Amino acid sequence: MAGVERARNRVTEPYFKLEKKLLILENVWKTVDILRHISRIQIASKRLVSQLNRDADDLVKLSTIIKELGW
Repeated sequence: MAGVERARNRVTEPYFKLEKKLLILENVWKTVDILRHISRIQIASKRLVSQLNRDADDLVKLSTIIKELGW
C-alpha cells in the first residue's frame, strides 16, 4: 500500500504543478490579448484624430477608422 501511495504522489505532484503553471500561462495569454486590443484602439484613435485634423470631409477613411475601433 505504501508503494501505491508513493507512486500516486510521484504522479499527482507534477500534475498539480503543471496545472498551476498552465493556469498562469492562460492568464498571461488573456492579458496579452487584452493589451493587443488596447494597442489597436490607441493606434486607431490616433489615426482618427490625425485624419480629422487633416481632412474631416473624407468620410470613407473616417468610417474605416471608426470601424476598426469597434474591433
